[in-house]
Amino acid sequence: MPIANVVLVLLIGLVLGVIASVALKSRGLTFFVNIAHGMLGGILGAMAPILFSNALAIGISAPNYLFRALMGAFIMVLVASLFRPAKPRSLS
Repeated sequence: MPIANVVLVLLIGLVLGVIASVALKSRGLTFFVNIAHGMLGGILGAMAPILFSNALAIGISAPNYLFRALMGAFIMVLVASLFRPAKPRSLS
């Protein structure tokens, strides 16, 4: 995958992570964790054919890898938010 496509996939994950952070009203470290989850999900989503089938390369001639990156980022942020407590615990 060319570097321009990798950057595009990372930007998709970054944008979706920011949107998720705003929608979930994340503050502090959780804001950056959502961004990291979005970027990781974008990479995993774009590489899904390699991970889950016997594909040898990612086809970038059609834009469907961008859709997979978007879905991967969305699913990763969604699953990560399910395992987070609703209210942060206080230290006292």
